[in-house]
Amino acid sequence: MNPLSIAEAAARHPQRLAVVCDQRAWTYAQLARQVGSVTELDSLFAPTALPTPKTLVALYAAVDRGIPVAPLAPELPASERNRLRKQLSGGPIPEHTLAILFTSGTTGEPKGAVLPRSAFLASARACFAHLDWRAGERWLCPLSLARIGGLAVVIRCLLGGGTAVLTTRVQGSDLRQAIDEGATLASLVPVQLERLLEDPSWTPPSHLRAVLVGGGPTRSALLELARDRGLPALTTYGSTETCAMVATAPLDRPTPPGSAGCILPGIAVDLDDHGSITVDGPTLMTGYFGEPPRSGPYSTGDRGHIDGEWLYVTGRIDDRIDSGGARIDPLTVEAELLSHPAIADACAFGLPDPTWGQIVAAIVVPAAAIGEAEMVAAVRSIASRLPGSHRPRRIIVAPEIPRSDAGKRSRQLLAKAAHGPWIPIRYGAQT
Repeated sequence: MNPLSIAEAAARHPQRLAVVCDQRAWTYAQLARQVGSVTELDSLFAPTALPTPKTLVALYAAVDRGIPVAPLAPELPASERNRLRKQLSGGPIPEHTLAILFTSGTTGEPKGAVLPRSAFLASARACFAHLDWRAGERWLCPLSLARIGGLAVVIRCLLGGGTAVLTTRVQGSDLRQAIDEGATLASLVPVQLERLLEDPSWTPPSHLRAVLVGGGPTRSALLELARDRGLPALTTYGSTETCAMVATAPLDRPTPPGSAGCILPGIAVDLDDHGSITVDGPTLMTGYFGEPPRSGPYSTGDRGHIDGEWLYVTGRIDDRIDSGGARIDPLTVEAELLSHPAIADACAFGLPDPTWGQIVAAIVVPAAAIGEAEMVAAVRSIASRLPGSHRPRRIIVAPEIPRSDAGKRSRQLLAKAAHGPWIPIRYGAQT
């Protein structure tokens, strides 16, 4: 028996919708017929990850036949996608690989995480148990198929007989309409959750059981707004290398403030000697493409702690700022910046300094049109709540903070790319 067989899924529930994508839909029976007609597949399927009918059918056909898939992000230049395809054609792919997904990493250089079929199966089982999977689930996914958050939804729905609702329309009105039309589950990044909640008159329908929010830290104020509006938003934590979620907020009880959620069944989470979160279990990648196979727990590079079943993620190991002997967590600085009503978004990082080694700098996004003097005053107003070493000494005011399509940002890349105009912040002689 092949658990990822389209034909077997069609035999179990032929008239159930398998996939919906921007006004196109296929039942499992229709999808099986389409998949059966696909003849032009090589030993690796590496499409541009746009959910067109042709690409979707070919992707399902590859998964059905055990052909590895490597969807490539459409926002990459064509020359970069071609370079990655050439790279993939130049080396052996381990047997039983389902997908090779490229991650940007903290350096920005793409690395292909090799994920076996068994990792997707184990990840889906853990997800089904945690979410109390029900027959006929309808899962809204406006995430790219080049990312684990998008591809994992497709595989889960195939395994569980659900409907994958894929869309490239990601405005708030589009997301609300897709939910109103029957989505029982949804996977969003924080910026999409913000868009979903833009209309204060919208009431989440009762059939919506959970909105999983991942791809980066989610502001506590946004989660509180979701709860106040009756939206069942669940924080998640995971990565490409762990085949998506390893911890998720539960459906049936509150999540402690600041926690990413409880650790999913069958997955072992621990801390290494450096304080980095490690993950072990059947959901792990076999390694990065072109590198030797890995073994043992995977070190995420994220700092955190564990309290019973609850996982707390407190930042990146390599994001800490070293200033005059003080080791500063940028999340602490950001939390104070975001507590000011004039600041809608913020990203703190370290800048080289000849005296202190590094100083704290930040990109800040104003909540409304205000002048430079008002923003400086807003930043200075948090001084009393931060030690002197933690206070931002330089800021850039920007309309937005660049993020990937998964909602992630790299502090290291932002620090390297940020050239000003810097606005100095002075606190007085003693600070």
